[in-house]
Amino acid sequence: TAAAMAEVEAAAVEWQGVCEETVGCDDKLKGMAAAAFSAFTRAYTTHGGAERGVFNVRALHLGHLAKSLGLLETPARIVSGKKAKEAKAAAKAEAREARERAAKG
Repeated sequence: TAAAMAEVEAAAVEWQGVCEETVGCDDKLKGMAAAAFSAFTRAYTTHGGAERGVFNVRALHLGHLAKSLGLLETPARIVSGKKAKEAKAAAKAEAREARERAAKG
């Protein structure tokens, strides 16, 4: 029923708030969540060929990924320096490969 769905949604919103508050107040948890974010996005960029249709880092909503880990910071603030450059280079390479595949067939 609609009332049950509203109750579930309210509980989910409350749980998300608890997670964000817990991670936000603990530097160790925040670091672990940021490391998980980086590892997750890096894992997506390692897939090639036919898997790219499923594991496409450009199709990810990085803000939603960060939020799912209890992070309030934007992905640009989490992925910094060298990692940001690596992610950008991987995205460019993926786009180039997609253009090449499109040109072939």
